[in-house]
Amino acid sequence: MTKKQYFGRDLEAMSVVKNYYQWIIDECRSYIKEIIVEVGAGSGTFTKQLLENNFSNIVAIEPSNNMFELLKKNTSSQNNIVTCNNYFSEIYKNLKGKTKTILYINVLEHIEKDEEELALVYKTLETGGHICIFVPALPILYSKFDKKIEHYRRYTKKQLEDLTKSFGFRVVKSKYLDLLGIPVWWFSFCFLKQEYLKPSMSKLYDSIAIPIISKLEKLIPPPIGKNLLVIGEK
Repeated sequence: MTKKQYFGRDLEAMSVVKNYYQWIIDECRSYIKEIIVEVGAGSGTFTKQLLENNFSNIVAIEPSNNMFELLKKNTSSQNNIVTCNNYFSEIYKNLKGKTKTILYINVLEHIEKDEEELALVYKTLETGGHICIFVPALPILYSKFDKKIEHYRRYTKKQLEDLTKSFGFRVVKSKYLDLLGIPVWWFSFCFLKQEYLKPSMSKLYDSIAIPIISKLEKLIPPPIGKNLLVIGEK
């Protein structure tokens, strides 16, 4: 499979959302055990936050050549991380029998044949290991921006649960996140048809809204949300 260049401005915008990434880590924390494989690590923003949360023994996989160079640069000072410029499907055999956690954070929606990817994940994980999947939710919110950044789909909760279960995983956690993000996303990308995610707006939403939303949704899980988290156990 040919590696490609990825120049998505979405990654630039997502590099400033520390509260957002911390929310994801907190939701997954109980299920993240070493050795950790992060698929689609991009420029390493989420990887660095994992390290800041005292997680170690991380294998960060990024197939895009230019993103991989940034990933190496951003994690070069760490000695408890291995970086791989490859697709998961090309190296999963090397990880079988010694992987307890596999993370897909805003990645599975970029994979056309997501069912084939999850089949390989199931083969790779140790018994009792977990896959943590965080994706954009709700097909009704699919926009030109989604298409531009190469999202094949946005998921519903039932769709992703059924897909995860179909390979033998037991779903141990499944929840929508970021209810307030629905009208914000719809107005920006479905109504105004914006084609870029501005770092300034991402940072503003992350610094003001996310700390409040994450606390409220911990107390009262929303029936729907802009994003979706599903965790499966082998």
